[in-house]
Amino acid sequence: MINTLAIAHRLSSSGFDDQQAEALTNVFADVAERQQQDLATKDFVTSQIQTVRGDIGELRGDMNAMEINLRGDISELRGDMNTMESNLRGDISELRGDMNTMESNLRGDMNTMGSNLRGDMNTMESNLRGDMNTMGSNLRGEIGELRGDMNTKISSLEARLVRWMLVTFFSGLGILFAALRLFPS
Repeated sequence: MINTLAIAHRLSSSGFDDQQAEALTNVFADVAERQQQDLATKDFVTSQIQTVRGDIGELRGDMNAMEINLRGDISELRGDMNTMESNLRGDISELRGDMNTMESNLRGDMNTMGSNLRGDMNTMESNLRGDMNTMGSNLRGEIGELRGDMNTKISSLEARLVRWMLVTFFSGLGILFAALRLFPS
């Protein structure tokens, strides 16, 4: 608060008339009052710091929830991959069993039909083995592609999570440093 009476007396004693001294004193008082209105109080600064801290805590909670969700998604994808691999192994095993049964039956038929059919059966067996190898190669290639796709997606998700966490962390640090810079203790 400004002492307007003391200012008016000083101006009067310096040669200003009463009207000039009063007018100038009122201008000083108005300026001082406006400057006081623009000042931040300690309570205001404290409440703003609490708000920022709350926001940082909320962001940490969001990051933790996102991490848990991503870990769950990754775990679910791994489970799906294991299930697919297990199913493919079962299918391959079943195909091998079927092929062994077929081979056994064909051998019996070949013995029954004689030597003329043996040449045809050997050709058929060779073709079937080639088909099995081709099918096995195709399945291995598809499994490799699926693994590559899943690894790429997992890497992408991990990279996005790390970027998001870094951005959030540095944003929080920036807010904290800005608050500390604005309101040094």
